Amino acid sequence: MRIVNAQRGVSWMYVVADPDKSCIIEAGHKTDSLDYLSYVPEDIKNSGFIPSQDFINNHHSTPFRKGVMVRWNNYQYPMEYQNFNPPLMNFMKTYTKMPLALLLTKYKYNYNPLDFAEKGYLNKMWTNNNCPVNYYFPPQRENRDDFLLASNHFLIPEMRLCAMLEWTQFVASGNIQDIQWRYDELNNELLNALEHPPVTYATLKNIMLFCSPYSAKFPDYYNPQGLPKEKVYVHGAISLIDLKSNVIESLYGYFKDEWVTIHLNEYFK
Repeated sequence: MRIVNAQRGVSWMYVVADPDKSCIIEAGHKTDSLDYLSYVPEDIKNSGFIPSQDFINNHHSTPFRKGVMVRWNNYQYPMEYQNFNPPLMNFMKTYTKMPLALLLTKYKYNYNPLDFAEKGYLNKMWTNNNCPVNYYFPPQRENRDDFLLASNHFLIPEMRLCAMLEWTQFVASGNIQDIQWRYDELNNELLNALEHPPVTYATLKNIMLFCSPYSAKFPDYYNPQGLPKEKVYVHGAISLIDLKSNVIESLYGYFKDEWVTIHLNEYFK
């Protein structure tokens, strides 16, 4: 309730977890009611490829509380929303209204249902351009109750409609393809590990570095110039949290730096 009652002015995603359950909180500005469709440009909304208000009312998957919606680890994505993707993504190939045409110039994606499957990819690499900015409903890849995944995009369909505001496309346009790719690639890295137990702390730590300069698959993601590790900056921080032993291990600064470990039990005596 702290997040629900907080005064929020921007969208945000929060990860909340304990050893037994977890959730992703998809939050926007604090409001008692939200007109999701008001964020969609009129000509896209009038295309017929966006859900109606009646459809939204009949397909709620989680409660709305003051601009907050929550995906728990047993969240059931309303799959009926995925039926909008084929015609919507095809429509966006011919969308020419300025100024979005500038963002969609290279978008030529042909819908493939396998791309939306549990281990699918919309972009096989972060440099691909298969997402029509935010005008589609990204799939929730994971369907296990013991596995919950988030990147930087909303997955709850109602909140996804809020991301279709035209101004949002300008702000995020340079990262949208990358955001979907990181979600899809991390999903595959984790699912492959879960399918080949045991999943150890070392396994997860290695997965956390899947796009770092240490990665065998994507070493140039953060380091396209091939610089020495001591010159490659960590954007933000990479943290691995063991909720059973209450240990947080983080890497920040530069990739050559040592990980910093905090033992939370020392603070809760």
